[in-house]
Amino acid sequence: MNILEFFSNNKKINKVINSDRLVLSEPSDGFNIMLIASDFMSGDSTLFVVLPTLFLAQRYYDELCQIIDYDDVLFFPADELISAEMISASGDFLYERIETLYSLIENKKKLVIMNMHAAIKYEMKKEIWLNSCFYLNNDETIKISDLTNKLIKNGYVPVYQVTKTGEFSKRGSIIDIFPLGYDNPIRLDFFDDDIETIKEFDVETQRSIKKVDNALILPVSELLYDDNDFKFAKTKILAFIDNFELNQIEDEMYKKDIFNLSEHKSLDTLSRYMEFFDESRTTIFDFVSDKRIYLIDYKKAEASYTRLKLDLDEYCGRIGGYSLSKLDNFLDIKDIITNANILIEGLTGLGESDLKIKAVDIDPYHANQKEILKDFSSYRFKKFIISINNKERLNRLIDYLDENGIIVRKTNDFSKVEPGIIYSYDNYLPSFNMKDDELVVINEHDIFDIDRHATKAKYKSIYKNARRISNYDELELGDYVVHYDYGIGIYSGIKTMETGGIKRDFINVRYKNNSELFIPLEKISDLSKYASKDTEGVEIHEVDS
Repeated sequence: MNILEFFSNNKKINKVINSDRLVLSEPSDGFNIMLIASDFMSGDSTLFVVLPTLFLAQRYYDELCQIIDYDDVLFFPADELISAEMISASGDFLYERIETLYSLIENKKKLVIMNMHAAIKYEMKKEIWLNSCFYLNNDETIKISDLTNKLIKNGYVPVYQVTKTGEFSKRGSIIDIFPLGYDNPIRLDFFDDDIETIKEFDVETQRSIKKVDNALILPVSELLYDDNDFKFAKTKILAFIDNFELNQIEDEMYKKDIFNLSEHKSLDTLSRYMEFFDESRTTIFDFVSDKRIYLIDYKKAEASYTRLKLDLDEYCGRIGGYSLSKLDNFLDIKDIITNANILIEGLTGLGESDLKIKAVDIDPYHANQKEILKDFSSYRFKKFIISINNKERLNRLIDYLDENGIIVRKTNDFSKVEPGIIYSYDNYLPSFNMKDDELVVINEHDIFDIDRHATKAKYKSIYKNARRISNYDELELGDYVVHYDYGIGIYSGIKTMETGGIKRDFINVRYKNNSELFIPLEKISDLSKYASKDTEGVEIHEVDS
């Protein structure tokens, strides 16, 4: 029996996994991650997991990538400020969403992690995506003009020389394309209407790297249309505008937007016009028929939704007109709450749940042997599992515990887990303590003072305006900073504190509702500095998010 099967055999866990509709209260994030992994592995459905904030979605994605087969876990992120997406959308977020949508149209079971803002986004209907993703093959017959039209419809920009994802160029019978998901661009050599060769080439040297048999061309925009589609959409947009008395700023904005739509420019900031191209009101959930939806901390998700609407109103106020707020930009969060299979309450929950599972996070030990021995001596009389991948650390811990009369058994078979023995598992598990169910799981990140960041996650940074820092001299009081686990806060200086009889320097970060985080100075690499000078509208997170 593997670890996820063992976890699923718990009566309460099994009840959640087999429920079509259930409200769960009092779990921890570590428990939630284990529950989601167990649900995914035990069934045949695609699982959608909606988190209230982007940084929580990042954490769940990173940790689940270490438990589930990496290729089965997808990320679907979106900016948390709708005004930011209107002005300058994140290309990283956009490309991640597109690759996720493509993975879903292949109809394979997947685990999809997203923040609330991504979950409510409208997308073009699945049929349009199916027709927009295509392969180019050696010896294929296709007119160059038809190919360039398809590329433009998919959001690719014509340039003199390709240098980055989403560009293509045409020089006689040669077409260069930099497709989404490729490390290098490809070069198509045509003879009349036949593709003779397809090669990857180096952007800098323009030299061929290797020949390939085919190339997958994915869209680089979520707004997919051709010139005929635009003509119909333009009529609808103009009819919509006629309902309002526009001020000068609005009038110029709409004129610029319509021009950019006609030229297929800046499409990543124009998704608000999607309803005029496709009235289906499709979301990512519509790409899959067999699915289950988890909504984590749904009260906080509702609060995030309210803030999003306020952000839109404030943006409209800054331009002096409210016509944009009348566009059908996104799904109502109530629809997701209604359709979710599992609603999980956070600290903001009202206690009106179908099931309570009292699971708490584990406080890090920072390799403090006295604290480890004290707690492990009591935990061993429960079902107790430690997750340690590093053999040297594991053997060192086993020797220390053995000297103090505590037995540790290495295993990957959890068919017989008995109190009185600590079981060690050699792959990653999240830490949590199910207090009422006598089950404790602690990973090496919480036992030892080591970096807890995921090593496999393909998505490295969730905040496009954040840059990594290495020395506290780079920070000034009042700077906005981003912590990997806790999100955006404000730097409040260095504080010396005593822990375990030893004085250490800590970085003090202030969060919402006067909550604080103290980070050991030597762990400063966990912080990034919010690099943008424009911090208007930047929301401070809660340390307990």
